[in-house]
Amino acid sequence: MSAAAGLFLSGILSAVFLTEDNPTEKAYRATLDGYDEKHFNLTVPGDEDVLLTLEKSWYQRYGIKSKEDLDRMESVPGLIPALGDTDKNIRLKVIAIFENLPRVDPRVVQALKDTAANDMDAEVRQGAAAALRKMKFVSLAKAKPVVGGKMVLAVFDVFDPSAAFDPKLTEQLTAYLFTALAEAGRFRVVPRNQLRKQMIGEKKGSYKKCYQESCQIELGKAVAAQAILSTQIIKVGTKCMVAGNLYDLRTETTLKGASVDSGCKQEQLLEAMGRLVEKLSAL
Repeated sequence: MSAAAGLFLSGILSAVFLTEDNPTEKAYRATLDGYDEKHFNLTVPGDEDVLLTLEKSWYQRYGIKSKEDLDRMESVPGLIPALGDTDKNIRLKVIAIFENLPRVDPRVVQALKDTAANDMDAEVRQGAAAALRKMKFVSLAKAKPVVGGKMVLAVFDVFDPSAAFDPKLTEQLTAYLFTALAEAGRFRVVPRNQLRKQMIGEKKGSYKKCYQESCQIELGKAVAAQAILSTQIIKVGTKCMVAGNLYDLRTETTLKGASVDSGCKQEQLLEAMGRLVEKLSAL
């Protein structure tokens, strides 16, 4: 029969074993670098043999090499799946890490929203909701001031979800939208070629296909915009409507929405774009 006593000192496990046949102390040491000190198995199959089994830390299971890497933005893709870990304490740890990241990441925001809405444990849901609130305030505090009172705006191509119009028309409407917004003087509009270059750099394919909110948010932040404008033409029968939504990249919320009823002829849609710019500029 054997007895064992263990002591942790600076990442080192010192174990002293006593046996009935040999009361002389036998000391064994094993480094615990990269391992969770709470997870280990230690058995003594014989008087002279010691079997020490160490299990990987929870974060290593998600591809994170060390504790020092946990608060780095590069670890976000690996940590997000950990919000689905069966261990409640691990989920709470991940929430605490996300809460203190150096900057707000849209992927983290969405993952925390999902956790706050769907996690089975009330404490985890509350923790995720609290983290979201803190991140929002931190984002506001770190927001860059608007130069000269004008918000930096990234404008994306007019979207025709029903594919009812000639692409050349939506291209013309987009060009007019850029010019009209810049002329109104309320915004500092990011040049379209800058958005295109960023798209190519991100290797996301066609600039015109960036209609999804996540794509537009990512590109908007990449070109240092403070807000993005998403515009679309909605056609129902013989009637049309032009709708635009300003999305604040600092708070990741809709800043303003506006719509204009219109006929579906080219000149009518052009006029509607002008009225939409007036509404948005009245922000």
